[in-house]
Amino acid sequence: MEQKMRRDSMQQQSRLKHELDHLQLNKTSIPELKAAIFENLNEQTRFHKFQSVFKHVNQHYKEHRYEEALKVAYICKDILPENYWERARSDALKLYLMIGECSFVLGDRAQAFNHLQQAEQYANLVVEKLQLYHIYAIGYRLGENAAELNKIIEK
Repeated sequence: MEQKMRRDSMQQQSRLKHELDHLQLNKTSIPELKAAIFENLNEQTRFHKFQSVFKHVNQHYKEHRYEEALKVAYICKDILPENYWERARSDALKLYLMIGECSFVLGDRAQAFNHLQQAEQYANLVVEKLQLYHIYAIGYRLGENAAELNKIIEK
């Protein structure tokens, strides 16, 4: 019985990965994308859906399509499990850093600072803090107030 449940779960995960990997994000509207992702969303599929959707966020980001990356990143944020800072800290941190950087590039400094300040509370490793400060530096180079960057550097 337990093997059957495990096999069914693996088949469901495989089907889900296949569906999400083949979504054509640039041809799919955000509401359609959300509907496809949130269909049958539960604790078992949540992590796999997050990983699949986050791949698309990274793809848009690497192609310098920041607006698309940001739209999909917000969907990805909605997929994170409850208490995600405790249960999926590393994934949540990557996502929040990406949202912060894309928001800076697109000129939405308030959203950038909002997400980066949340991420800052959970950046425990030196490399994570360096990534965070790098994104703050991007915001500064893009015209952000020097006082904000100095406040962050002093910590």
